[in-house]
Amino acid sequence: MKLQHSLFNKIIDNIAINSVEENFIQEGRFGNGIFGGGHNRWKKSQRAIQQSGKTLQDTGGLAASVYARTRSTGGFTVSVENNIFKMNVSGGFDVVVGSNKKVGTAPLAAIHHFGGNWKIPVTDRMRAFFWARYKKTKDEKYKFMAISPKTEFTIVMPPRPIFVLQQEDLDIIKRKYSEWVANSLK
Repeated sequence: MKLQHSLFNKIIDNIAINSVEENFIQEGRFGNGIFGGGHNRWKKSQRAIQQSGKTLQDTGGLAASVYARTRSTGGFTVSVENNIFKMNVSGGFDVVVGSNKKVGTAPLAAIHHFGGNWKIPVTDRMRAFFWARYKKTKDEKYKFMAISPKTEFTIVMPPRPIFVLQQEDLDIIKRKYSEWVANSLK
C-alpha cells in the first residue's frame, strides 16, 4: 500500500492559516521559537492607539488575504514480506504561507512582517483628500499634508511578524499526521 503525502497537504494548510489568523487576533506571537513563534506582541500602530482598536485589524483585508500552500516531497509505503511489517517514509513537506495583498505595487504583508521605510508618492488626488479632510475636521495635520511641498511621504513601519508558527502548531501537525496514517491503514 502506498500513500502520497499530498493527500495530507490541506490539513497542514489549514493549521498554518489558523495559526496566522491567531497572530492577528492576539496582535503578534513572535520570538525565538521554532518558525519564529513566541510570546512577543507587535508594537501598537498609531491608528490602533487613536481609535482604541487592534493593530493590523482595521479592515481585516490583510488577515483575509493569507494563504498557505503545502507541497509534498514524498510519501510512505507499507508492505508485509515474510510476515514482517515494513513501513518506509520518504520526503517531507514544504509549506509556504503568504499574502498577495498589495497597496499600489507594494507587498503589504511583507512591509508589515519585516518593517522598513514605505515611500508613498503624493498625488493631486491625495492633496484633494487631505483638503477635504481638513475642511471636515479642522485638524491641522491634514492642512499640512495638503499644502506640503513634499512629493512623497515616508512611513517608518516597525516589524510586525505575521507569518510565524508556534511549537503547538508543529505538535498538532505531528499528531494529525499520526492519526492520518493510522486511519489510512484501516
